[in-house]
Amino acid sequence: MNTQGFASAYQPGPDKQNSEQLEPEQGKVRRSPLSWWYRLSAPAESFELDGKAIIPRSRLASILILATLIVSVAFIPSALTSDGMHVLPPVIAMFIVACISIPLNRRGKVTIVGILIVASLDIALAYSLFSYPNFTLTQNAVPIYDLFVLSDIIAISLLPPGSIFFVSLYHSIFMLADIVIQPHTPDLQLLLDQTGYSIMVRPLTIQIVVALITFLWVRNTIKALERANKAELVAKLEHTIAQQRENLDEGIQQILQTLVQAANGNLHVRAPLAQQSVLWQVGVGLNTLLARFQRSNQSERELQQLRSEIRRLIISVQTAKSLQTPLWTTPGGTELDLLTSELMGHALLQPPSGTERRR
Repeated sequence: MNTQGFASAYQPGPDKQNSEQLEPEQGKVRRSPLSWWYRLSAPAESFELDGKAIIPRSRLASILILATLIVSVAFIPSALTSDGMHVLPPVIAMFIVACISIPLNRRGKVTIVGILIVASLDIALAYSLFSYPNFTLTQNAVPIYDLFVLSDIIAISLLPPGSIFFVSLYHSIFMLADIVIQPHTPDLQLLLDQTGYSIMVRPLTIQIVVALITFLWVRNTIKALERANKAELVAKLEHTIAQQRENLDEGIQQILQTLVQAANGNLHVRAPLAQQSVLWQVGVGLNTLLARFQRSNQSERELQQLRSEIRRLIISVQTAKSLQTPLWTTPGGTELDLLTSELMGHALLQPPSGTERRR
Protein backbone atom coordinates (compact mmCIF):
# COMPACT_ATOMS: atom_id res chain seq x y z
CA MET A 1 0.00 0.00 0.00
CA ASN A 2 1.15 3.53 -0.58
CA THR A 3 1.66 6.02 2.22
CA GLN A 4 -2.11 6.26 2.50
CA GLY A 5 -2.78 2.57 2.84
CA PHE A 6 -2.42 -0.46 5.03
CA ALA A 7 1.06 -1.76 4.29
CA SER A 8 3.30 0.87 2.81
CA ALA A 9 6.87 -0.07 2.78
CA TYR A 10 9.85 -1.32 1.06
CA GLN A 11 10.57 -0.48 -2.50
CA PRO A 12 13.11 -2.82 -4.06
CA GLY A 13 16.12 -1.14 -5.56
CA PRO A 14 17.15 -1.37 -9.21
CA ASP A 15 20.64 -2.60 -8.51
CA LYS A 16 21.70 -6.10 -9.26
CA GLN A 17 21.81 -7.28 -5.67
CA ASN A 18 18.22 -6.27 -4.96
CA SER A 19 17.14 -7.79 -8.27
CA GLU A 20 18.73 -11.07 -7.28
CA GLN A 21 17.00 -10.90 -3.91
CA LEU A 22 13.68 -10.13 -5.58
CA GLU A 23 13.70 -13.02 -8.03
CA PRO A 24 13.11 -15.73 -5.39
CA GLU A 25 10.23 -13.70 -3.94
CA GLN A 26 8.65 -13.37 -7.36
CA GLY A 27 9.05 -17.07 -7.85
CA LYS A 28 7.29 -17.75 -4.56
CA VAL A 29 4.40 -15.50 -5.56
CA ARG A 30 3.95 -17.29 -8.85
CA ARG A 31 3.98 -20.65 -7.10
CA SER A 32 1.43 -19.61 -4.45
CA PRO A 33 -2.00 -21.25 -4.48
CA LEU A 34 -3.66 -17.90 -5.27
CA SER A 35 -1.56 -17.15 -8.34
CA TRP A 36 -4.43 -17.97 -10.65
CA TRP A 37 -6.69 -15.60 -8.71
CA TYR A 38 -4.11 -12.80 -8.76
CA ARG A 39 -3.79 -13.14 -12.53
CA LEU A 40 -7.58 -12.84 -12.82
CA SER A 41 -8.30 -10.00 -10.39
CA ALA A 42 -5.06 -8.07 -9.73
CA PRO A 43 -3.07 -5.75 -12.01
CA ALA A 44 -0.16 -7.35 -13.80
CA GLU A 45 2.37 -5.01 -12.14
CA SER A 46 1.45 -6.34 -8.70
CA PHE A 47 3.37 -9.53 -9.54
CA GLU A 48 6.59 -7.53 -9.84
CA LEU A 49 6.36 -6.13 -6.28
CA ASP A 50 7.67 -2.84 -7.62
CA GLY A 51 5.52 -0.62 -5.44
CA LYS A 52 6.12 0.50 -1.89
CA ALA A 53 3.93 -2.11 -0.28
CA ILE A 54 4.85 -5.31 1.53
CA ILE A 55 1.50 -6.60 0.26
CA PRO A 56 0.36 -4.43 -2.66
CA ARG A 57 -3.05 -2.86 -2.11
CA SER A 58 -4.37 -4.40 -5.31
CA ARG A 59 -3.36 -7.87 -4.15
CA LEU A 60 -4.87 -7.29 -0.71
CA ALA A 61 -8.07 -6.11 -2.36
CA SER A 62 -8.01 -9.23 -4.51
CA ILE A 63 -7.86 -11.40 -1.38
CA LEU A 64 -10.79 -9.51 0.18
CA ILE A 65 -12.82 -9.85 -3.02
CA LEU A 66 -12.21 -13.60 -3.01
CA ALA A 67 -13.20 -13.81 0.65
CA THR A 68 -16.40 -11.86 -0.08
CA LEU A 69 -17.28 -14.23 -2.90
CA ILE A 70 -16.66 -17.28 -0.74
CA VAL A 71 -18.68 -15.91 2.20
CA SER A 72 -21.53 -14.84 -0.08
CA VAL A 73 -21.76 -18.27 -1.69
CA ALA A 74 -21.48 -19.99 1.70
CA PHE A 75 -24.38 -17.94 3.11
CA ILE A 76 -26.74 -18.60 0.21
CA PRO A 77 -28.17 -21.84 1.74
CA SER A 78 -28.77 -20.09 5.07
CA ALA A 79 -30.30 -17.11 3.30
CA LEU A 80 -32.72 -19.35 1.43
CA THR A 81 -33.90 -20.91 4.69
CA SER A 82 -34.16 -17.63 6.66
CA ASP A 83 -37.53 -16.14 7.67
CA GLY A 84 -39.01 -14.69 4.53
CA MET A 85 -35.54 -15.06 2.95
CA HIS A 86 -34.77 -11.61 4.34
CA VAL A 87 -31.03 -12.46 4.37
CA LEU A 88 -30.96 -13.37 0.68
CA PRO A 89 -30.95 -9.83 -0.83
CA PRO A 90 -27.85 -8.60 1.07
CA VAL A 91 -26.02 -11.84 0.31
CA ILE A 92 -26.78 -11.50 -3.41
CA ALA A 93 -25.83 -7.81 -3.28
CA MET A 94 -22.47 -8.67 -1.71
CA PHE A 95 -21.85 -11.26 -4.40
CA ILE A 96 -22.66 -8.75 -7.17
CA VAL A 97 -20.43 -6.09 -5.63
CA ALA A 98 -17.56 -8.59 -5.43
CA CYS A 99 -18.01 -9.45 -9.12
CA ILE A 100 -18.02 -5.76 -10.06
CA SER A 101 -14.88 -5.17 -7.99
CA ILE A 102 -12.83 -7.71 -9.96
CA PRO A 103 -12.44 -5.62 -13.16
CA LEU A 104 -12.06 -2.43 -11.12
CA ASN A 105 -9.24 -3.93 -9.11
CA ARG A 106 -7.74 -5.29 -12.30
CA ARG A 107 -7.50 -1.69 -13.53
CA GLY A 108 -5.90 -0.52 -10.30
CA LYS A 109 -8.96 1.25 -8.85
CA VAL A 110 -8.23 -0.05 -5.37
CA THR A 111 -9.75 2.88 -3.49
CA ILE A 112 -13.04 2.48 -5.37
CA VAL A 113 -12.98 -1.23 -4.62
CA GLY A 114 -12.46 -0.48 -0.92
CA ILE A 115 -15.37 1.98 -0.88
CA LEU A 116 -17.64 -0.53 -2.63
CA ILE A 117 -16.80 -3.38 -0.26
CA VAL A 118 -17.15 -1.23 2.88
CA ALA A 119 -20.41 0.31 1.66
CA SER A 120 -21.88 -3.03 0.57
CA LEU A 121 -21.01 -4.66 3.89
CA ASP A 122 -22.53 -1.77 5.85
CA ILE A 123 -25.67 -1.85 3.70
CA ALA A 124 -25.95 -5.62 4.12
CA LEU A 125 -25.69 -5.35 7.91
CA ALA A 126 -28.15 -2.45 8.01
CA TYR A 127 -30.56 -4.37 5.81
CA SER A 128 -30.33 -7.31 8.20
CA LEU A 129 -31.33 -5.00 11.05
CA PHE A 130 -34.19 -3.42 9.12
CA SER A 131 -35.58 -6.59 7.60
CA TYR A 132 -37.05 -8.11 10.72
CA PRO A 133 -40.86 -8.45 10.77
CA ASN A 134 -42.70 -5.17 11.34
CA PHE A 135 -39.37 -3.33 11.17
CA THR A 136 -38.81 -4.19 14.83
CA LEU A 137 -35.40 -4.67 16.43
CA THR A 138 -35.04 -7.87 18.44
CA GLN A 139 -32.59 -8.76 21.16
CA ASN A 140 -31.01 -11.34 18.86
CA ALA A 141 -30.25 -8.61 16.31
CA VAL A 142 -28.12 -6.55 18.69
CA PRO A 143 -24.94 -8.70 18.17
CA ILE A 144 -25.06 -7.64 14.50
CA TYR A 145 -23.64 -4.30 15.67
CA ASP A 146 -20.38 -6.07 16.48
CA LEU A 147 -20.01 -7.12 12.85
CA PHE A 148 -19.54 -3.51 11.75
CA VAL A 149 -15.95 -3.89 12.90
CA LEU A 150 -15.36 -5.89 9.71
CA SER A 151 -15.94 -2.70 7.72
CA ASP A 152 -13.40 -0.93 9.91
CA ILE A 153 -10.77 -3.54 9.14
CA ILE A 154 -11.47 -3.37 5.40
CA ALA A 155 -11.38 0.43 5.49
CA ILE A 156 -7.99 0.58 7.21
CA SER A 157 -6.70 -2.01 4.74
CA LEU A 158 -7.80 -0.44 1.45
CA LEU A 159 -8.53 3.22 2.21
CA PRO A 160 -6.34 6.04 3.57
CA PRO A 161 -5.58 5.49 7.28
CA GLY A 162 -7.48 8.61 8.41
CA SER A 163 -10.67 7.30 6.87
CA ILE A 164 -11.01 4.79 9.72
CA PHE A 165 -12.21 7.56 12.04
CA PHE A 166 -14.97 8.63 9.64
CA VAL A 167 -16.06 5.04 9.12
CA SER A 168 -16.02 4.33 12.87
CA LEU A 169 -17.92 7.58 13.61
CA TYR A 170 -20.54 6.66 11.04
CA HIS A 171 -20.93 3.20 12.56
CA SER A 172 -21.29 4.61 16.07
CA ILE A 173 -23.89 7.19 15.02
CA PHE A 174 -25.81 4.60 13.02
CA MET A 175 -25.87 2.09 15.87
CA LEU A 176 -27.05 4.69 18.41
CA ALA A 177 -29.69 6.05 16.03
CA ASP A 178 -30.89 2.57 15.20
CA ILE A 179 -31.23 1.41 18.81
CA VAL A 180 -33.09 4.62 19.69
CA ILE A 181 -35.35 5.09 16.64
CA GLN A 182 -36.16 1.59 15.42
CA PRO A 183 -39.11 -0.05 17.21
CA HIS A 184 -38.17 -2.73 19.74
CA THR A 185 -39.62 -6.13 20.41
CA PRO A 186 -40.91 -6.71 23.96
CA ASP A 187 -37.87 -8.75 24.99
CA LEU A 188 -35.47 -6.04 23.82
CA GLN A 189 -37.57 -3.32 25.41
CA LEU A 190 -37.56 -5.21 28.70
CA LEU A 191 -33.78 -5.52 28.54
CA LEU A 192 -33.40 -1.80 27.85
CA ASP A 193 -35.71 -0.97 30.75
CA GLN A 194 -33.57 -3.07 33.05
CA THR A 195 -30.07 -2.12 31.91
CA GLY A 196 -30.64 1.07 30.01
CA TYR A 197 -28.48 1.40 26.93
CA SER A 198 -25.49 -0.34 28.48
CA ILE A 199 -25.81 -3.05 25.86
CA MET A 200 -24.35 -0.52 23.40
CA VAL A 201 -21.15 -0.16 25.39
CA ARG A 202 -19.61 -3.25 23.82
CA PRO A 203 -20.16 -2.39 20.12
CA LEU A 204 -19.21 1.25 20.65
CA THR A 205 -16.09 0.26 22.57
CA ILE A 206 -15.14 -2.14 19.80
CA GLN A 207 -15.48 0.68 17.26
CA ILE A 208 -13.36 3.11 19.26
CA VAL A 209 -10.65 0.64 20.25
CA VAL A 210 -10.31 -0.86 16.77
CA ALA A 211 -10.18 2.58 15.14
CA LEU A 212 -7.48 3.89 17.48
CA ILE A 213 -5.33 0.77 17.56
CA THR A 214 -5.41 0.12 13.82
CA PHE A 215 -4.74 3.78 13.00
CA LEU A 216 -1.79 3.99 15.40
CA TRP A 217 -0.41 0.68 14.21
CA VAL A 218 -0.68 1.63 10.53
CA ARG A 219 0.75 5.11 11.12
CA ASN A 220 3.73 3.79 13.08
CA THR A 221 4.27 1.08 10.49
CA ILE A 222 4.25 3.64 7.69
CA LYS A 223 6.76 5.85 9.51
CA ALA A 224 9.04 2.91 10.27
CA LEU A 225 8.93 1.74 6.68
CA GLU A 226 9.52 5.26 5.39
CA ARG A 227 12.63 5.43 7.57
CA ALA A 228 13.70 2.09 6.16
CA ASN A 229 13.13 3.43 2.64
CA LYS A 230 15.23 6.51 3.42
CA ALA A 231 18.02 4.37 4.86
CA GLU A 232 17.93 2.15 1.80
CA LEU A 233 17.96 5.21 -0.48
CA VAL A 234 21.00 6.59 1.35
CA ALA A 235 22.72 3.21 1.01
CA LYS A 236 21.92 3.16 -2.72
CA LEU A 237 23.26 6.69 -3.14
CA GLU A 238 26.45 5.80 -1.29
CA HIS A 239 26.85 2.71 -3.44
CA THR A 240 26.24 4.74 -6.60
CA ILE A 241 28.68 7.45 -5.52
CA ALA A 242 31.30 4.81 -4.72
CA GLN A 243 30.85 3.24 -8.15
CA GLN A 244 31.04 6.62 -9.88
CA ARG A 245 34.14 7.51 -7.90
CA GLU A 246 35.75 4.22 -8.86
CA ASN A 247 34.88 4.79 -12.52
CA LEU A 248 36.16 8.36 -12.26
CA ASP A 249 39.48 7.22 -10.75
CA GLU A 250 39.83 4.59 -13.45
CA GLY A 251 39.12 7.14 -16.17
CA ILE A 252 41.62 9.61 -14.69
CA GLN A 253 44.30 6.92 -14.62
CA GLN A 254 43.64 6.02 -18.26
CA ILE A 255 43.82 9.68 -19.32
CA LEU A 256 47.02 10.17 -17.28
CA GLN A 257 48.68 7.15 -18.87
CA THR A 258 47.65 8.40 -22.31
CA LEU A 259 49.19 11.82 -21.63
CA VAL A 260 52.41 10.25 -20.31
CA GLN A 261 52.81 8.08 -23.44
CA ALA A 262 52.05 11.06 -25.67
CA ALA A 263 54.63 13.15 -23.80
CA ASN A 264 57.19 10.36 -24.39
CA GLY A 265 56.64 10.65 -28.14
CA ASN A 266 53.98 8.01 -28.80
CA LEU A 267 51.44 10.10 -30.69
CA HIS A 268 49.54 7.01 -31.83
CA VAL A 269 48.20 6.38 -28.31
CA ARG A 270 44.53 7.05 -27.58
CA ALA A 271 42.50 7.20 -24.35
CA PRO A 272 40.58 3.86 -24.15
CA LEU A 273 37.42 5.24 -22.48
CA ALA A 274 34.07 3.54 -22.99
CA GLN A 275 30.99 5.62 -23.73
CA GLN A 276 29.57 4.69 -20.30
CA SER A 277 32.51 6.35 -18.57
CA VAL A 278 31.99 9.67 -16.79
CA LEU A 279 35.07 11.09 -18.53
CA TRP A 280 34.08 9.82 -21.96
CA GLN A 281 33.68 13.32 -23.43
CA VAL A 282 37.03 14.35 -21.97
CA GLY A 283 38.59 11.29 -23.57
CA VAL A 284 37.01 12.14 -26.93
CA GLY A 285 38.44 15.67 -26.76
CA LEU A 286 41.86 14.33 -25.77
CA ASN A 287 41.88 11.78 -28.60
CA THR A 288 40.88 14.50 -31.06
CA LEU A 289 43.71 16.72 -29.80
CA LEU A 290 46.22 13.88 -30.08
CA ALA A 291 45.06 13.09 -33.63
CA ARG A 292 45.44 16.72 -34.70
CA PHE A 293 48.84 16.96 -33.02
CA GLN A 294 49.91 13.79 -34.80
CA ARG A 295 48.87 15.23 -38.17
CA SER A 296 50.61 18.49 -37.34
CA ASN A 297 53.80 16.67 -36.40
CA GLN A 298 53.68 14.65 -39.60
CA SER A 299 53.22 17.84 -41.64
CA GLU A 300 56.17 19.40 -39.83
CA ARG A 301 58.38 16.43 -40.70
CA GLU A 302 57.29 16.56 -44.34
CA LEU A 303 58.04 20.29 -44.43
CA GLN A 304 61.50 19.74 -42.95
CA GLN A 305 62.17 16.99 -45.47
CA LEU A 306 61.00 19.24 -48.31
CA ARG A 307 63.27 22.06 -47.17
CA SER A 308 66.23 19.69 -46.97
CA GLU A 309 65.49 18.37 -50.46
CA ILE A 310 65.25 21.92 -51.80
CA ARG A 311 68.67 22.75 -50.36
CA ARG A 312 70.13 19.55 -51.85
CA LEU A 313 68.60 20.30 -55.23
CA ILE A 314 69.92 23.87 -55.18
CA ILE A 315 73.41 22.59 -54.46
CA SER A 316 73.12 20.05 -57.29
CA VAL A 317 71.93 22.72 -59.72
CA GLN A 318 74.70 25.11 -58.75
CA THR A 319 77.30 22.36 -59.18
CA ALA A 320 75.95 21.39 -62.62
CA LYS A 321 75.92 25.02 -63.74
CA SER A 322 79.43 25.70 -62.55
CA LEU A 323 80.79 22.60 -64.29
CA GLN A 324 78.44 23.02 -67.26
CA THR A 325 77.48 19.38 -67.06
CA PRO A 326 74.05 17.71 -67.16
CA LEU A 327 72.18 17.56 -63.90
CA TRP A 328 72.11 14.18 -62.22
CA THR A 329 70.65 13.60 -58.77
CA THR A 330 68.85 10.91 -56.84
CA PRO A 331 65.13 11.15 -55.92
CA GLY A 332 64.54 12.47 -52.43
CA GLY A 333 61.07 11.02 -51.83
CA THR A 334 59.32 14.40 -51.87
CA GLU A 335 57.11 16.34 -54.25
CA LEU A 336 60.27 17.76 -55.86
CA ASP A 337 61.04 14.39 -57.45
CA LEU A 338 58.86 15.28 -60.48
CA LEU A 339 60.81 18.50 -61.03
CA THR A 340 64.09 16.69 -60.53
CA SER A 341 63.18 14.04 -63.12
CA GLU A 342 62.45 16.78 -65.66
CA LEU A 343 65.80 18.48 -65.05
CA MET A 344 68.01 15.39 -64.98
CA GLY A 345 70.12 14.90 -68.12
CA HIS A 346 70.00 18.55 -69.13
CA ALA A 347 72.99 20.88 -69.04
CA LEU A 348 72.29 23.97 -67.03
CA LEU A 349 74.24 26.89 -68.55
CA GLN A 350 75.10 30.20 -67.06
CA PRO A 351 73.06 33.04 -68.56
CA PRO A 352 74.98 35.51 -70.89
CA SER A 353 76.37 38.55 -69.18
CA GLY A 354 74.45 40.86 -71.50
CA THR A 355 71.22 39.22 -70.44
CA GLU A 356 72.02 39.95 -66.87
CA ARG A 357 72.67 43.60 -67.71
CA ARG A 358 69.37 43.97 -69.60
CA ARG A 359 67.60 42.54 -66.58
